[in-house]
Amino acid sequence: MRFLILAHQGDATATHVAARLSQLHGPKDTRLVSMEEIVYAPRWSHTLNGAKAKAALTLHDGTEIHGDRIGIVFNRLQYLDMPHFATSNKADREYAAMEMFALFVSWLKALSCTVINPVSSQNLAGPIHSSLAWQQLAGKAGLPTVRLRLTSSLRRYSVSDLVPYPAGATGNVPACLTEAAGDQFARAFVAGEDVLGDVPTPLMAGCSKLASLSGFEVLLIHFASLRNDGSWKFNGIDPYPAITERPAIDAIVRLLEARS
Repeated sequence: MRFLILAHQGDATATHVAARLSQLHGPKDTRLVSMEEIVYAPRWSHTLNGAKAKAALTLHDGTEIHGDRIGIVFNRLQYLDMPHFATSNKADREYAAMEMFALFVSWLKALSCTVINPVSSQNLAGPIHSSLAWQQLAGKAGLPTVRLRLTSSLRRYSVSDLVPYPAGATGNVPACLTEAAGDQFARAFVAGEDVLGDVPTPLMAGCSKLASLSGFEVLLIHFASLRNDGSWKFNGIDPYPAITERPAIDAIVRLLEARS
């Protein structure tokens, strides 16, 4: 199997990517596997020999997935659910979920192929960055970022040309103060070396750099114009974008083909 795509049921992006890969390379080389198929798999084999691990699983339809026979994995999973324990007490449900999480993490770590959105200790499909961490990474990538100020009390500290978040917050409450966005927005979709979207050309190199710094090879990056001067600023990120447009799907396919 050359292409293995892991996703939640109803993930349109994963479905479109799988369909395109099947069209180009044939259905035998492409497999889309849902979270439910993984947790209900009737057979897992996971062995450790020192630092070396070997893993395989068999799905209900008889498909065997061997860790050393995969070309590349496109991982879209963000959580694992264990519906078999729905009627169990909370402690048992949490224990089962953590055990399945550990098995899945170990399985992905044991794969010899490239994993797009590799598992981390924080999340099934890459690290979790706070909004402030994304701002810092965007600045390191050379993208223009908004001015930010954090305060434990808006009553004691405010800046006249910055607006509070949460919106409308007042009084002795913690808040983030930032520059006000205007009514123009743009976005850049990054998949490997490809940068698509309606962002100004000078920002595209920074978008690629941000993807590289963040550990995500597929990203949707948002920009907004400032209310006061109209300049473009980094305005947020989506590391698991719901994308179905053909150019973006083809960009993901090119990335998977190149890295497999």
